Amino acid sequence: MKLLALAIRNLLRNPRRSIITVLAISVGLAVMILGLSLQYGSYQDMIANGVSQTAGHVVVQNIEYQADKKPEYTLSNASEIAETIKKASPEATVTQRIFIPGLIQSPHNPSPASFIGVEPISERLISPMADKLIDGEWLTASPQDIVVGAGMAKTLNAKIGDKVVVTVQVAEGDPNTAMFRVKGIFKSGGQEMDAFIAFIHYHAAQDLLKTEEALERPDIVHQIGAHIENADDAAVLKSKIELPKKTSDSLDILTWREALPDLVGLIDVDKKSNGFIHFILALIVAIGILNTMLMSVMERTRELGVLLAIGMRPRKLSIMVLMEGLVLGVVGALLGLGLGWLFSYPLVHNGLDMSAQMGEGMEMSGFVVSTIIYG
Repeated sequence: MKLLALAIRNLLRNPRRSIITVLAISVGLAVMILGLSLQYGSYQDMIANGVSQTAGHVVVQNIEYQADKKPEYTLSNASEIAETIKKASPEATVTQRIFIPGLIQSPHNPSPASFIGVEPISERLISPMADKLIDGEWLTASPQDIVVGAGMAKTLNAKIGDKVVVTVQVAEGDPNTAMFRVKGIFKSGGQEMDAFIAFIHYHAAQDLLKTEEALERPDIVHQIGAHIENADDAAVLKSKIELPKKTSDSLDILTWREALPDLVGLIDVDKKSNGFIHFILALIVAIGILNTMLMSVMERTRELGVLLAIGMRPRKLSIMVLMEGLVLGVVGALLGLGLGWLFSYPLVHNGLDMSAQMGEGMEMSGFVVSTIIYG
């Protein structure tokens, strides 16, 4: 305790240097906390949007579909598999999706499109697209409804209530055609998504997939996704799902990490690059502290020599100097934690609005994330 009191007294003898050192520690720590808050907040948003728009926390699909997303790689008995997932996790939201590339035509213009067949009710619970409507309504039980992006509506010169013709070809032979009526127009903020994505009822998508093989298996989809509250519980849910033996050999059960490898890779690369930046920041602060402590010792060479001369052991002298560094570190860390919380708190509740620089949304790996980043 005497050494601690002596260390504190030594620091107070040069308050300017001590305050500068404490501020260097606290500001460096606060900046790291702020950066990590934004970093992990953006990861949560990316995972939530990627899972909700393109997959699920746990996904069941044809074993061939992950490597080559061709329309013919479907799974049958979709309703039975969906019920199996619901029994394994009653709290999960289970939805079925079908993905078909094709062409959409209005009386004015044609446009290439990617059609996503969805269950309207469950899709509304998990996807933000129903909340991004700028005109009309979300899909209903009617298989003639279609919801298109704002860019596609502009290309087609289509308005709510207009009829459009959808043409797809999922196998060799004649293409399949169906007529739809525009039910709603959404604006996701991503130009590509708004220009090429359209949502239809999954029963209508099943009709568009009809081939000779599909007629024998009417209950077909590309993907059955289970959406849960905590993404970290995906592996637990996967272990609970037991598929029917007659279909288990032809199907894959994937967690979101396995279903969205591009997203996982992007997050891992970003973590490493940010970790390197934080390491450099910490190194700069550490060099500053080392410089301060070194200056403090070099300025007191004679004073420390006197302490040794009157009987203080070298070990205790070293402990006293280290205690000075410890006091600076603890005070700087506590102040840094407080500043970090103070800086991060508004971002957690209000977010950092980057829409002026980046637009309403940012596209990545087939989905759109918000440009308002929450800590």
